[in-house]
Amino acid sequence: LSEPKSRIWLIGGYITGTIAEYLCHHLQAIRAQVSLLRPMPNTWADMLVDMGKNDVLVMFDIRRYWPEMQPLAQLPQTRKARSVLLPDQWTSPLAPLADITLTAYTEGKSGWDTNVALMFVVDALIAALNNRDWDATKNRLERIEFLRQELNPRPSS
Repeated sequence: LSEPKSRIWLIGGYITGTIAEYLCHHLQAIRAQVSLLRPMPNTWADMLVDMGKNDVLVMFDIRRYWPEMQPLAQLPQTRKARSVLLPDQWTSPLAPLADITLTAYTEGKSGWDTNVALMFVVDALIAALNNRDWDATKNRLERIEFLRQELNPRPSS
């Protein structure tokens, strides 16, 4: 995920889509070539047509697993790309296809599962990537802030 030449695509499901989006926003602040895939299989080809060696697909898949992601999870293998899966402790059916699996315990005490552990894993990834080359990250964040000010100038009083 820290290789600057690699493109990164992220996707989550019904519940984890917002976590994928959260990770995407942070990665976009840290590095270039990061995209969020929409949960619409008919749009994936347009985004992934150029996937190649060294690129990374990051997938979130917790129970009630999303069978439509199976063909997507197979794509990195055919493109010599890599894949990272963030599933729950019951392990997604996509796990055998992933190069790296970062499992989080999601069973909650109520009738709902919790994403606290999954968010912890995501925040740990963000921190590790952010600190891997802090000078480059800091420089990029400064450029982003400068551009934000250019695009959204505050009215003078």
